[in-house]
Amino acid sequence: MKIFSVLGINWKIFLAELINFAILFYILKKFVYPKILAFLKQREKRIKEGLDLREKLGKKIEEIKKERLEIIERANKEAVKIVEEAKKTAKRKEKEIIERAEKKSQEIIEKSQKQAKEEAEKIIQEKEKEIEEKVILIAEKFLNQRMDGEKDKALIKSLIKMEI
Repeated sequence: MKIFSVLGINWKIFLAELINFAILFYILKKFVYPKILAFLKQREKRIKEGLDLREKLGKKIEEIKKERLEIIERANKEAVKIVEEAKKTAKRKEKEIIERAEKKSQEIIEKSQKQAKEEAEKIIQEKEKEIEEKVILIAEKFLNQRMDGEKDKALIKSLIKMEI
């Protein structure tokens, strides 16, 4: 205790302060620190859950991005397939239309040729009939008249004029 007096410390006050500190420490340890520690543990738990959730959401976002890219890729492939199929269909339709047009034009040509041939035959028949009639007329005139050189020439000239 002489040490306390040499240092200028009153041992009674020191002892009272030590008892006060022990009581304060006991009260803090019994009532305050458990609540503070529980609050800190709860906060640590929420922070950990938040980090875990962030990690899960990050993974989910990556999965969604990957899935979105796959969907876009499938849609692009399907669009290309549809376009190719449409091109094939268009080419097939074009070919069909061209074939029908060629067939129709061939039918028109054949019909026109047939009609022209029939008209030509009709004209030939008409001309043959006219020639026959003229030959008969000529033969009748020729047989009705007695022939000599000058009459033959006059008859030929009159027949030529009839033809023109």
